[in-house]
Amino acid sequence: PLLALVAVSLGIFGILRGIDFLLVAGGTHPLAILYSTDIGNLTNTLSGLGEVVVAILGIEITVIAIIVQLAANKYSSKIMDLFVGDKFNVAVISLYVITSINTVLVVNTINERSLNYFSITFTLVLIILSLLFVIPHFNYIFNFLRPENFLAYVSRRAAEKLENIPSDVKGILKAKRKTREDIDFIGDIALNSVFQGDRSVTLLSLTSLREILTEYFTLKSDLPKEWFRITDEEKFDPDFSSYSEFVLKSIEENKVYLERKIFSLYDVIFNNSKTKLRDVASGVLLNTQLITIEAVRWGDQGAIDNCLKYFNSYLRASIRDKDPRSAFNTLEHYRIVAEEVLTKFPEIV
Repeated sequence: PLLALVAVSLGIFGILRGIDFLLVAGGTHPLAILYSTDIGNLTNTLSGLGEVVVAILGIEITVIAIIVQLAANKYSSKIMDLFVGDKFNVAVISLYVITSINTVLVVNTINERSLNYFSITFTLVLIILSLLFVIPHFNYIFNFLRPENFLAYVSRRAAEKLENIPSDVKGILKAKRKTREDIDFIGDIALNSVFQGDRSVTLLSLTSLREILTEYFTLKSDLPKEWFRITDEEKFDPDFSSYSEFVLKSIEENKVYLERKIFSLYDVIFNNSKTKLRDVASGVLLNTQLITIEAVRWGDQGAIDNCLKYFNSYLRASIRDKDPRSAFNTLEHYRIVAEEVLTKFPEIV
């Protein structure tokens, strides 16, 4: 990235000087009438504007650091990585850096012989753009850090990775790792929101995880076998580290790696919310129901079996904690699932 910024800055400066050279080929620069003939005054004015851009960049970085860190403390530390990797944020910060570098280069090459008025004009345009972008960029930052927006962004990114899984083993493992990171990111936000009592964000996170799995069902039959194999790295994943080799082998055979990953998060959220945030626990049950119905629609018996196992887990946790309301809610959603499964797989019912 550093070399790219240097290359772009020097490239722009070189193109501007070339255009200036062509414009003065006739003798008089056509833009000379717009500027003062006093080179010292012109240099001082432009250098002062360059300092303004650097000051704005400093303000931008300060505000971004504070706002993003606050959001990271509240939701997940991975928000910082998400923000830094966003293309629009990178483009805006790059604009300020390129403008500052270009201003330094232009200011220090102004003289009576060069007549680089086109370079000066272009630099002024960059400075004006930098000033105009301040408020829209702050607005973008605030919108970007709204939970519904960055959750939608991560869900969309995970779905895109699933849709574009490469054919080579290395590419498959990389896509799998990135998808797992996105799911963990959403799971962290959900759990932190449960502990903070933020019901709306938790429910949004549950919905985001369900949407990833719903999209996954449409692509699952075309995925390569390597996708379903649990690697040594994944065995140390908190969602899989407690499983025996027998269970891990069963997950591979039934091709329920991603389902088990997401439902492990659902299970943790349910256990931490069933007595404190009952609507969140109901959200877990509802999303589990919808995922099961989607699995029935696609005829994925491995996924259906996995869903029923987690319904059993929810019910067992409710009975263990002597929580009749959670047990009743679980059985209610279990009944709806059973009625849906009855249409295609009566033997499972």
